[in-house]
Amino acid sequence: MSTPAKSHSIRRVLLALAAQIPVVGVAYNWWAEALAHPLAAALLALAYEGGVLVWSILGKDVWETLKPDMVKATADWVKVAALNGVSGFRKRYKKHILFEHRVFGSKGLRTPGQGILELAQVFVELQIAPSHMLQVSSNPLAAKILPGSQPVWAFLQRFKKKEATALAILGPPGCGKTTLLKNLALTFGANRQRQHRLRAYTPVLLFLREHADRIVEQSPPLAELTQAHFSNQKRYSELDPPPHWFARHLRAGRCLVMLDGLDEVKEDQRQAVSTWVDRQIREYSRCRFILTARPQGYVDAPLARAHVLEVLPFQVEQVERFVRNWYLATIIIQSGKDDAGMRHDAERDADDLLRRLNEQPGLQELTVNPLLLTMIANVHNYRGALPKRRVELYAEICDVLLGHWRSAKGIDDELSAKQKRAVLQPLAEDMMGERTREFTTQDVLAAIEPHLKGFGLATTEAPVFLKNLQDHSGLLLENETGLWGFAHLTFQEYLCAAHWHETGKPIHWTPEQLQVCIEDDWWHEALRLYAAQTVDATSLVRTCMQIDTAEALKLAQNITNEALKVDPALREGMTKALVERSTIQLRSTPERVLEEAAPEAFGISGVPGRPLEYIQNQYEVQGDVVIDHATGLMWQKAGSENWVPYHKVQDYIKDLNVRKFAGFDSWRIPTIPELISLLEPEKQSNELYISTVFKTSGGDDFDWYWSGDFYQIKGESSPESAWSVNFGSGFVDWVSFSSNRCVRAVRS
Repeated sequence: MSTPAKSHSIRRVLLALAAQIPVVGVAYNWWAEALAHPLAAALLALAYEGGVLVWSILGKDVWETLKPDMVKATADWVKVAALNGVSGFRKRYKKHILFEHRVFGSKGLRTPGQGILELAQVFVELQIAPSHMLQVSSNPLAAKILPGSQPVWAFLQRFKKKEATALAILGPPGCGKTTLLKNLALTFGANRQRQHRLRAYTPVLLFLREHADRIVEQSPPLAELTQAHFSNQKRYSELDPPPHWFARHLRAGRCLVMLDGLDEVKEDQRQAVSTWVDRQIREYSRCRFILTARPQGYVDAPLARAHVLEVLPFQVEQVERFVRNWYLATIIIQSGKDDAGMRHDAERDADDLLRRLNEQPGLQELTVNPLLLTMIANVHNYRGALPKRRVELYAEICDVLLGHWRSAKGIDDELSAKQKRAVLQPLAEDMMGERTREFTTQDVLAAIEPHLKGFGLATTEAPVFLKNLQDHSGLLLENETGLWGFAHLTFQEYLCAAHWHETGKPIHWTPEQLQVCIEDDWWHEALRLYAAQTVDATSLVRTCMQIDTAEALKLAQNITNEALKVDPALREGMTKALVERSTIQLRSTPERVLEEAAPEAFGISGVPGRPLEYIQNQYEVQGDVVIDHATGLMWQKAGSENWVPYHKVQDYIKDLNVRKFAGFDSWRIPTIPELISLLEPEKQSNELYISTVFKTSGGDDFDWYWSGDFYQIKGESSPESAWSVNFGSGFVDWVSFSSNRCVRAVRS
């Protein structure tokens, strides 16, 4: 035999021996199991040897066929990895995040000449809590406390791998939703997330209003949308992301995706954008998603699977911390010094503002809203005096920004603050009418030129006016080249409302025109601010009540709370109607629910899973029953004393009705949505996820409660299991009919 042939034979023998190493290893480690199941072990060994034989015969041909494609794919992967590795993009992107989002608020939310405050200097952690989308307050002045409230970090920690859910953070105007996302971006961008026990996600913050048109028209994958957004050379000339950089990071689950302002998307686009977000959550299930919105902009287009969280108003300690942070940062910026003297001055000014707030309860009520608190601090810093109502505060801050500060410094403007407002108010109304937060330079000039002419300025002076307005007030800003918008949507809404008040336009609206505004949440804030300025808001409240929807009645309530005058009888009728309409309707008819359909059918995170929304119950105990005014349901206070097998559940219910328990004979077994309505987001003092107003039997065995909903398996003719709620763990799961569970009867 020749040397090459002998060498080839030896190589084949060695490969054959090497192929037996796995068999020997498995036999050594699982010999006892092999002896216990000899037939199964023999079949597995035979299958393995057959695979080795087939590969020895065909392996070379198979490899030769696959080799070109595999080599090309590997080369492409190495190329992309090399580009990403040497491009330094991750470092550039993190640096961009720190520059892009470091400024607190907006240029328009500070007194000119104050300087730029950094978010890290003044930020105070918001408290957010599990809630129900129908119960999230749209009132920026509502004081509210909910169980389970924590900073956002705690909710990010609870995400499970591949859970494919999002956090939907809802709150009224000015509550700090966008600032919260910017602080998250900064924290991850600066790699400070470890203090919150979170992995190093790459933050991706996108404003939905900027991408809604493309999402609706093209529905691009998030990776493609993000890559295109940050590849915009006009906007991000320094970034230049490598090809597929965001796609790789999203696929690997390395991103924290933050989508801001679903409510700022046009109403006719909102559902399509919400559906697109749902699809991205499923596609990139290993990433973390957060979406923010005002509540009225979320209810009509909610995400399919999102934990609903409500931003809570500032409490006293948060207000004090913010005021002290704000004054310290402001004085350091203004003086250019950070020494004991400057810190003493900051403490003195902060103490003065806090004292004034304590002396004016009406104004103190405004401090629950971070945006309003920022305005209060600005006005106090400049004038040393404070207004008493929200609408007066908006007027004050606009006057300060538009020129009073320059007059105080002896600087003459061609137009007074009042004249500048008269120019901006019609512009704000035009932008509201177009349902947009941005106008092109051409559209802005077209809107303001007629009003400037009325004050003696030529058309050619309009661009100079616009530039000076941005430089000296910051109330109207060029956010991108050729695109202008107000510093905050609240200013746009207020100036529109002020224009209505001064021109009296709403008085001449037809009932149909007014109804259009009331039924469209885009106009709600403007209507509230108009009502706060008009002499009598009775007609507006009456129209809301005639429309008689839950949203219209909520708007009527909010208008009544801020209006100068509303007919007392109408006010009383509105309150009664709102109570009747605010009940959350839950499914009462039992259904058969497949396991794969349960998360969406029940609104839970998985199987087993916790609720994505928590109802803010309004319990009233009446003897042996508990009434929940939030859902309109009456519950047994104690439930069954012992286990009840499923085949005996209807007997238990029948006995209650025969006895007319608590005076009623309409008791029934609850559905899962009804049982879920009793779950609390955190354990109570009874060590259960149910209010202490209910009596519970002792021991873990009595934590489970039957529902009337059946657990259905595909192809099964009749169910053998039912869905159940465990108040000991706060989870929903299914259990076999052969199990023993408790019963808590309910009636509508």
